Amino acid sequence: MASGTRRERDSMGEFDVPEHAYHGANTMRAAVNFPISDRRLPRSFTRALGMIKQQAALVNRDLGLLDPKLADAIVKAAGEVADGTLHEHFIVDVFQTG
Repeated sequence: MASGTRRERDSMGEFDVPEHAYHGANTMRAAVNFPISDRRLPRSFTRALGMIKQQAALVNRDLGLLDPKLADAIVKAAGEVADGTLHEHFIVDVFQTG
């Protein structure tokens, strides 16, 4: 294992992932094996994704479908996606979908 990494496992085996990454082996494998265009998701897309996730958590909390503590954690994390704090963690090429 390389310094500054952690060993993660997915359906294809083990893979070293940067120790502070918010993703795991599957995402890292996709980024390394399929560098199609070197383009990442646009900031406007990740902002919209964060906003949608925030609202979904709030609605599901209000409907009693999601524990309030869990909803609060999702709202906080989704806010960090929406405001761009976590944008660097969206590492997979924009054309690598599946």
